[in-house]
Amino acid sequence: MASLPLGPEHTTTLLQPWADQLSIAAHNGPHTTVIAGDAEALNQLLTHCEDKEIRARRIDVDYASHTHHIDTLKTHLNSTLTGIEPRPSTIPFYSTITGTTHDTTQLTGDYWYTNLRQPVRLTHATQHAHTQGHTAYIEISPHPILTPALHDTLEP
Repeated sequence: MASLPLGPEHTTTLLQPWADQLSIAAHNGPHTTVIAGDAEALNQLLTHCEDKEIRARRIDVDYASHTHHIDTLKTHLNSTLTGIEPRPSTIPFYSTITGTTHDTTQLTGDYWYTNLRQPVRLTHATQHAHTQGHTAYIEISPHPILTPALHDTLEP
């Protein structure tokens, strides 16, 4: 995976030579997009970015979340998560799948597979939460790359 200082439209254009190997994994901010996919294609893209002076940063993970690489996990995840019993929530749950609030009674194993497979729509979820009056955010992640994207999303 790699983080690019580009919006999704520019990133989509940049990915065209590798369209069958790389994809957008996360819309983290208006000017921050994460890509993931085949390792060799990612290496080629990072070299291309360096040549074009695009400040891309590799994210040190050993799997390509939010891409077709997750497809092979669907059956395993669904069987592993069979016992999950989603419950109603008293606070809003902002889904990074839909970018809006989500009924927590629908947080089934299939939801969590989709969460791992589809692109993260953090920008959309953050914007929606902000329109609902939320103004404080805490980043809790193994790779703290979201704080600048949150600032970029929320600043006028």
